[in-house]
Amino acid sequence: NSYWVELPPNLKSRGIHDVFHASLLCIHKPNNDRLFPGQSDAQFIITDEEAARDLEWEVNHILCHKGKVRSSVFEIEWKSGDNT
Repeated sequence: NSYWVELPPNLKSRGIHDVFHASLLCIHKPNNDRLFPGQSDAQFIITDEEAARDLEWEVNHILCHKGKVRSSVFEIEWKSGDNT
């Protein structure tokens, strides 16, 4: 019960697999900019390799962190207002 999805070359080059189990798929619902502003796909999918090298994301500040050296995990507040 798996489905093959045709992906653009830039996603394939980033190692995204093109076969998904049916339980992972759902009907696409476009973003509602009023509820979730600033969530354009351009923020997550970079189609131009040259632009990808020049892309920078600005951090407002680090909210917290845990772990040491290679196992460090940070919670970041971005200038866009999102937290990850």
